[in-house]
Amino acid sequence: MLDIRLIRENTDAVKQGLARRNFDAGVIDEVLKLDEKYREQRTRLEQKQAALNAASKAVGNWMGKLKKDPAAPVPKEITEALGSTPKGPDEAREGLRLFGDQISNIDRMIGEIGVEIDNRLRMVPNLPSPHTPVGKDETGNVVRKTWGESPKPGFAPKAHWDLGKHYGLELEVGGRISGSGFPFFRGPLARLERALVNLYLDFHTRENGYTECWTPFMVRRETLVNSGQLPKFEEEMYQLGKGDELYLIPTAEVPLTSVHADSVLDKDHLPIRYCAFTPCFRREAGAAGKDTRGILRVHQFSKVELMVTTTPERSEEEHETLTRCAERVLELLELPYRRLELCSGDMGFGA
Repeated sequence: MLDIRLIRENTDAVKQGLARRNFDAGVIDEVLKLDEKYREQRTRLEQKQAALNAASKAVGNWMGKLKKDPAAPVPKEITEALGSTPKGPDEAREGLRLFGDQISNIDRMIGEIGVEIDNRLRMVPNLPSPHTPVGKDETGNVVRKTWGESPKPGFAPKAHWDLGKHYGLELEVGGRISGSGFPFFRGPLARLERALVNLYLDFHTRENGYTECWTPFMVRRETLVNSGQLPKFEEEMYQLGKGDELYLIPTAEVPLTSVHADSVLDKDHLPIRYCAFTPCFRREAGAAGKDTRGILRVHQFSKVELMVTTTPERSEEEHETLTRCAERVLELLELPYRRLELCSGDMGFGA
């Protein structure tokens, strides 16, 4: 979520960055109006709290003086807080009680405005790097690197869903069990997935210095909000029933980003590198008609996630290192690949 101070102090730059992502920057004006109201009410609250504290103290002093002098004047702190002159201590105390209710109402209003600001900001994507290529969609992506050459067989290659039938890909079985989008692997293909997972975990932990983690597959809503998944991708989530507010994870990134939540990390101990294997669950609500055959778009799939916690200053360096770790596995398997730099219009929400 973008820092409200960044938006206040660099409004034009924020709007320009969002425009590069094809995002309607009008929400920034809405946020700034709410922020102005928030700060006005915050100042008002602090002033009234100070007035109440001074008036409450003055009531006690006034009552002490009245015992010695029944004609002792009402302290100015009381009249300033109430906007009128009470006839006696009882009326002053009742007035201050009502004054306290006003403060509570202002405090509640501030909380509501703060929630509204957060809700709007959670729907705003991160700003692209100044070096990110500008584009509207995937056609604006830039190939930065290629490795290996795609094989050129002397025969017509089969689609993966046809080839997979010979090695244990049984989509119809998964469909009977759970519905479409839940593949079933049997025999060779099941063993292949297990072998690949073990290869990835062993390679990254032994060769690249990652610490393997085993995470929960279900998380609280707050965890999804803190990792930028909610509220933006609410329709993509599988939520468990019975009011327990647990969701199936769409990626191991979600629990891994919360490992150090509410913690203060010593920068001398950074970077921290984690990897984790988990099943991932996604509704793919907006994917109708896209890659619906086979196993390219499914509701459950396995993934080994890499995540690095570092300082902003080393972010790009660590991202490059992480990318190379992923590339080295492909090279080990002799799988040709391309490294794409996504353009501003094709970047993921949290990128």
